[in-house]
Amino acid sequence: MLIYDKTALQNLTIRHEATRWRESGIISPEELTRIEEAHACDFYTPGFFIRLTLFLATTVAVSAGLGLMAMFVLGLQELGLALLLLIYGVATYKFLEEIIIKQKKFFHAGVDDALIFLACGFVIIGLLILLHNTFGALSPPFRYLVALPFLAWFAVRFVNPVMTVLAFSCCFGFLFLQTLELGGWAKAILPFVVMLASVPFSVYSNRKLDLAEFAPWRACLQILKTLSLMTFYAGGNYFVVRELSESLLNMQVAPGEDIPLAFVFYALTAIVPLAYIGWGLKARDMIFIRTGMLVLALSILTLKYYFSIAPPEITLTVAGAALIALAVAIIKYLKHPVNGYTHKNLLKRSADSLDAEALLVAETMASTPQQQAPDSSFKPGGGESGGAGAEGSY
Repeated sequence: MLIYDKTALQNLTIRHEATRWRESGIISPEELTRIEEAHACDFYTPGFFIRLTLFLATTVAVSAGLGLMAMFVLGLQELGLALLLLIYGVATYKFLEEIIIKQKKFFHAGVDDALIFLACGFVIIGLLILLHNTFGALSPPFRYLVALPFLAWFAVRFVNPVMTVLAFSCCFGFLFLQTLELGGWAKAILPFVVMLASVPFSVYSNRKLDLAEFAPWRACLQILKTLSLMTFYAGGNYFVVRELSESLLNMQVAPGEDIPLAFVFYALTAIVPLAYIGWGLKARDMIFIRTGMLVLALSILTLKYYFSIAPPEITLTVAGAALIALAVAIIKYLKHPVNGYTHKNLLKRSADSLDAEALLVAETMASTPQQQAPDSSFKPGGGESGGAGAEGSY
């Protein structure tokens, strides 16, 4: 299923982690060189601006080729356009796999990114046009259902985070629109349907993140986990439920009245962010902590929108002062690591370690041909290293 070599992806991860460790002063330049020699990787991955330039150039070139070919099938109308898009999409896909990835070894280089999006888009649009030409008008949920397997395939096969976002959005778009089409009681339980549908995604991604065989999809699983936590919160957010009730159910909420089960959504709006943060602190899960902090801010805005106890300028001033005081107190409290947490940024360039520590240590030791004399200038003790502020010496 995965088109890339897993060993090459693992080596690329190790090299990135080793670079971060070197920039943070954890390892020496000589150790970094040994690690890079022991974990060779022939992928071509340029910097951001080159990647962006290649992405735009590839998009323009492929689109121009499609436009040139479309000039010869204008007389065929919808059927001809559908067949052209399908053939062009399949050809783009084969060129991506056989030439760009297998031969040129491009990995997140801009060219492959553009071809992934274009190939997937051509096939989906062509198939939708063909189905429309054959069976007539297609319902919105059915369109999402047609696109979903293609988006999921590209996300999994090419380890593409953007395709992961699109596949997840497509899945919930189908669920949302299909529930609306059922009407009546289905609309009334839509918030709970969204929350219930988010749970399997969160549980699945949380479990697979810890498995070595799913390491190539780590970024995709992190995104999937974050999105599932966000949709679970959105399904129970009072503001979201009330606005959707008024727009979808044509419910008119008069002054002094409220939506059905309002107390449930008030409770979910307040409790879910605290539950995220609490579980994140207990499990040392930064995704839960960061998502919890984000939705906590949204909950405060939601409650402030409906319950105002002071003018906005006073509320903002008091809230800002409270947050500053809280940040200062936390920094002082975590000046020395407490239960594995510290306020210090121990590793540079990335917010989270990719858990390559064991691989780095094991592979570096294994690749060393003989034991070397210890550096007399190195004096152990007093160091700080590791994810989330683990205390000890390196």
